[in-house]
Amino acid sequence: MQETNGADHTAKRGQGRSGGERRSPGSVIRSLQLLERLSRAGRGLTLTELSHDIDSPKSTTLKLLRTLQGERFVTYNQRLKIYMLGPTATVLAQRILASPGIRSICRPYLERLAEVSTEDAYLGVKEDGYIVYIDKVEGRQSVRLDIALGTKRYLHSSAVGKLFLADMVEESVRSAVEEGGWRAVTANTLTDPEALREELERIRREGVSISRGENIEGITAIAAPIREGVGTVVAGISVSGPTSRLNDSLESLIDLVRGTAETISADLLQADAGKFSDGGS
Repeated sequence: MQETNGADHTAKRGQGRSGGERRSPGSVIRSLQLLERLSRAGRGLTLTELSHDIDSPKSTTLKLLRTLQGERFVTYNQRLKIYMLGPTATVLAQRILASPGIRSICRPYLERLAEVSTEDAYLGVKEDGYIVYIDKVEGRQSVRLDIALGTKRYLHSSAVGKLFLADMVEESVRSAVEEGGWRAVTANTLTDPEALREELERIRREGVSISRGENIEGITAIAAPIREGVGTVVAGISVSGPTSRLNDSLESLIDLVRGTAETISADLLQADAGKFSDGGS
């Protein structure tokens, strides 16, 4: 069976639930396996690759994918003929991460980060094309920027947002930015695609993102990614303050933020390993 064309991949939201259609436990498990495989791949996968990975005929795999498309758990790239995780899967993941679980893991590290840096420390996650701050610890500085929990920032203009963009394949970056709005927040915001591409390459190399007045004039933010077991960025931590003050200790703050994020990521990996340590054969 050949890969089907784009017309076959146009699925309507809600498809698969109408007409009293019933799903067997096997199909539910295979659907979850598809989502898990796509999340681990870090890139899109073809129908052939997915059917092989879950040991299922192409015809069966295609039906499952169409159902997942209908609910936007999966999207299909017609040009590359690959399937990728869709917006519903992303939102679900971020809502899970926004639960008290990740906040409770990160909280003591945020407190230490704020204490050592003396700057405000933040925890942010991606939701609906934006960054949302879900926890913060205030620093000791008298001159500081007070960002309320729940505040949204554009992906391309915020230090934490650029972490998520750097974790995406190049084809997904533009659509992710356009979802929230590709606009100049300040005169320093990166709105040129080539300039943003170069910035994301630097973030991938160095493991840290810096916003130099790109979101708020005169404010610098330094962020580093929190990764789950397979390496996907699931959140970001950052410190921010007046550019004039942070410039004096920029390199030490970069090392501090990056090291803190790496420690949190290691804790998440250990926590994940503990969940499944009793499930092996």
